[in-house]
Amino acid sequence: MIRSSIINRYLVKEILFSFLISFLFFFFVFFVNQILYIMGQMLKEMPFIEVLKLVWYSLPIVIALSFPFGVLVGALMAIGKLSFDNEILACLSSGISYFKIYIPIIFIGIVLSIISFIINDYLQPLGNSKSRKLRRELIQRNPDLILKPFSTKIYKDRVIINGDVNSETGIEDLVIIDRNEDGLNRVIMAEKAKMLDGELQQGLLTLSLNSVFSLSADEHKSSEFEYFTSDSMKYNILFSDMQTTNTSITPEEMRSVDIYKGVRRIKDKLSSKVKTDILESYSIKSKIEEEYNTLISMKSINAQSINRLQNLQRDYIKKSSSKIKSRELLGWQIGLYQKILIPLSCLSFLLLAFPLGLTNKRSGKMMGFGVGLFITIVYWSLLMGTKIYAYKGVGNTLLIMAIPNIFVLLITAIIIPIRFKK
Repeated sequence: MIRSSIINRYLVKEILFSFLISFLFFFFVFFVNQILYIMGQMLKEMPFIEVLKLVWYSLPIVIALSFPFGVLVGALMAIGKLSFDNEILACLSSGISYFKIYIPIIFIGIVLSIISFIINDYLQPLGNSKSRKLRRELIQRNPDLILKPFSTKIYKDRVIINGDVNSETGIEDLVIIDRNEDGLNRVIMAEKAKMLDGELQQGLLTLSLNSVFSLSADEHKSSEFEYFTSDSMKYNILFSDMQTTNTSITPEEMRSVDIYKGVRRIKDKLSSKVKTDILESYSIKSKIEEEYNTLISMKSINAQSINRLQNLQRDYIKKSSSKIKSRELLGWQIGLYQKILIPLSCLSFLLLAFPLGLTNKRSGKMMGFGVGLFITIVYWSLLMGTKIYAYKGVGNTLLIMAIPNIFVLLITAIIIPIRFKK
């Protein structure tokens, strides 16, 4: 008992030490990537102190991503070193079986999975919420952050296309496509434009346009149009219309319990719609039968009757095949499953690391590091691929999202019997 206790403590110490090293490696990689992403999204004019705040708020997501991959690579390095130094062999020689060595590893996996879940469920939503709030404030104080050079932006019912953007000369070759006060389609073109920030406190963004040409037309009357030219013009946009971030709380800013409640709420709403669609399909079916009987009784069949019957058939198929699926529901489900499955990958990786690490008798830590990076790339590719596929709404969303973890467990199940028999 004392001997097993000493070996267990030694295993835990080795794995945690290697985990710390590999965690710092992945933390650095994801941290640098996050900084580049922030700079790419918010441009270089952003105050340095605000950049630091955004970086600080992004730390929970960096830690959440680094944790499972650090577990995998760290465990492979530790087991590889123990195998290389024949310490695993010494344990076996002293009567300690593979499964007894496995017990502290499983325990570490459970503990690290719980810690990872806490980071995902508490710290990451808090960081995401703070980050989005700060981004909105930055855009409100510096609206030019969202009008990048040579870009096209869609804000609710308007499209803004612009050429070069310069802090001194302003915006060049601006085109605005919207609707005027009469509801007609309108195109406004200006050679130059500048942002006036005096109205920002009232929630308005005012553009001062120079050398303006405007054309308005009715889409139902192609021969009628209105136009005007002007040396200058002021164009107001509600700041709320220009926000690139969603104003409602997203699953990324919520705890798993709240996301689950959101999923149930959306499902209940969709379920009510499905019931309504099914009832309507019965009504449409009756109309189809009546229309068909009318056609049979007619001496001559006209194209109008056939078209009406075809339209009813299309409506019936659409209503009768209604399902409890929507992109909104899929987004919430994916957010919920990620919060659970990514922390669980810590346990999956540790279960794999032990039998896989035993094969690195000749190369030790370096081989473990290399194998770990390879598995990390494969896992990350599967994670991104399954997330994209899950949004298609085909198949069971939970099963699709669990494919990366299932893949790791299948490899583990194949390796364990082979490795432990030797």
